[in-house]
Amino acid sequence: HEYSAARRGFFSRQSLCWAQEWSLRHPSDVSAQFAYGQELSSDPSGVPGWLLRIQPAAGKQAYSKQLLLARYRYENYGRTKNAMRLVNAEPALHDIREWMKHPEAEKALSDAWCGQILYDLGRYQDAVALLAGAAGTFQAQGKRDEAILAGVYLCRGLLALQSVEGAAAAYRDFLEPSAGDLRVRVMRIEIEAAQGADPK
Repeated sequence: HEYSAARRGFFSRQSLCWAQEWSLRHPSDVSAQFAYGQELSSDPSGVPGWLLRIQPAAGKQAYSKQLLLARYRYENYGRTKNAMRLVNAEPALHDIREWMKHPEAEKALSDAWCGQILYDLGRYQDAVALLAGAAGTFQAQGKRDEAILAGVYLCRGLLALQSVEGAAAAYRDFLEPSAGDLRVRVMRIEIEAAQGADPK
């Protein structure tokens, strides 16, 4: 951690990854916990500290508080996951699904969040089922950025399931209208590479 903190270089979050690993392996080490706390507080994508005090309440919870907790869990998962560990995935899934039980919850947003986490966990079939609906809804609502993110995860999930033509179809349906976006261009390259490797 000390080495990566002093030489952040291209991968600026490397020191966060090592601090997290250090704190998980040595929970009683004060230095490890301090280092991890320092890294979290310096992460520009961090969530405001007061949100850390939110805890799931027993029984029915107000919609606004449940939404806030679900959003925090999703953002915290994205902030703390790294190449070594997918920490906070299950708590995020749990609280997003709890929010989804409320009649006012936005299904497309919940499905997109859960779909991304499920993809990271390697549960591609479950992820694809959620992301397809989310991408379609976002597109119909004119939410371009949300549609792109859901569409990219959908295409990657289909590629992971060896459904190259499915990924190509999803690209045409959800990503092609935003072909100039860098994320979409990268996704097109990945699909074309998979098509070139397909024996068919």
